[in-house]
Amino acid sequence: MHEKLTAILEKSASEEAMDWLRETINTQQDSFERRPFYYAFSGVSRHFDKRGGLEISDEDLASLNKELPGFSIAAWDQFRLARVLLLLTLGDREKAVFLETIWALLNTADIREQTAIFSAFPLLPHQEDLIETAVDGLRTNIVDIYDSIALNNPFPAQNFS
Repeated sequence: MHEKLTAILEKSASEEAMDWLRETINTQQDSFERRPFYYAFSGVSRHFDKRGGLEISDEDLASLNKELPGFSIAAWDQFRLARVLLLLTLGDREKAVFLETIWALLNTADIREQTAIFSAFPLLPHQEDLIETAVDGLRTNIVDIYDSIALNNPFPAQNFS
């Protein structure tokens, strides 16, 4: 999934932004450190276009939906996709580090960052440990956060009672 999502982002984002993202992901894969990860997650806004949409073909959408039924990135922007790619890197960490980092991100994240985090839930490991967090996220009155969990996201259907 990581490769497909990266290829989609490459069609829309600047070469400089993609170079930064690749370097950041490679660095975090080689030697994960929380503080630089937090800075990178937040720093997406300094590298990608704030109004940057995604060029997504019908084939891309169909391929993603085939791999993960119910999942779509049709309404996403560059910010969200870049942050989700960073989160996929976080998914390679041991469980305790992964969960502590996700929860710390959520506690300090702005709306766009929280939207990316919840959007990534169906792609991340340890989903059983994310259920309560997702349910709490649905209690928000912030439409974008609610929508990131409830729309085009198979996580609730797969994990909620």
